[in-house]
Amino acid sequence: MAGADIATADSLQYIYRPVTSGSLHIEVRAPSNAHISLTSANHETEPMYEILLGGWENTASTIRYNRQKPDKVHDSCYTVLCQVEQKKFSHCLTRFIKT
Repeated sequence: MAGADIATADSLQYIYRPVTSGSLHIEVRAPSNAHISLTSANHETEPMYEILLGGWENTASTIRYNRQKPDKVHDSCYTVLCQVEQKKFSHCLTRFIKT
């Protein structure tokens, strides 16, 4: 479903849309804590990558595999998200790789 606008409540309830390859372009307007789930099904399943943008009060971002810690990637940043302006993010999807 290319170009679909999806608005979500402030919760960890994911809305799943199929994206199996190519690029995923996301625009986020939120003060913090944007969660993106990448999975091979239209529901939570393994393997699953979870991307958290602007976590820890908008001071860090992380990537987790199957909701497990330690994080695969953790990057401290300052104000990656904004409550009044949409921020754009792109992810290139080739295939799911277990690491």
